[in-house]
Amino acid sequence: MIDACDSPYDLPLFPRLHLASTHDSVNFVVSWAEFSQRFNLGAVDKMLLDAAHDAEAIYKLIDHKNVELIIDLN
Repeated sequence: MIDACDSPYDLPLFPRLHLASTHDSVNFVVSWAEFSQRFNLGAVDKMLLDAAHDAEAIYKLIDHKNVELIIDLN
């Protein structure tokens, strides 16, 4: 799910259901691609992800988009 952290209502911007058998990092890449193609809501400055997204491909994807990435590592 992609949501706006500066929204006073915390409403999701892009709720997307995925199969539970796929890894969170794969689901993120799919969701990010779909969200980027469908919406142009302005620039994304920062992104906060959990430890499941600690993968080199995600770092490269986010770095290519010039977004500050924050990943909560265990």
